[in-house]
Amino acid sequence: MPSGVDFTLDIRACPSVRHYVLVGPADSATCGDGWATWGKVPKIGCARCGYEGCERCDYGLDESTAKPFVRDGWSRTECEDVH
Repeated sequence: MPSGVDFTLDIRACPSVRHYVLVGPADSATCGDGWATWGKVPKIGCARCGYEGCERCDYGLDESTAKPFVRDGWSRTECEDVH
């Protein structure tokens, strides 16, 4: 997936999809969107916490917020043997 773009919401919404594989660095915006794709909460930093334009606050996230894939009933499995 392109950096900063998330297709996984549409993939998960497709009834015929049972599994999907993401290829690229995990937990980053290099492959997809850090939050929407991987459920990685952005670092703190905004007007509330000292940095304007904080994605964490823009999204209304904290560590207890359900990851998008979990909220949609999916789970994540690392493929350690894939190189």
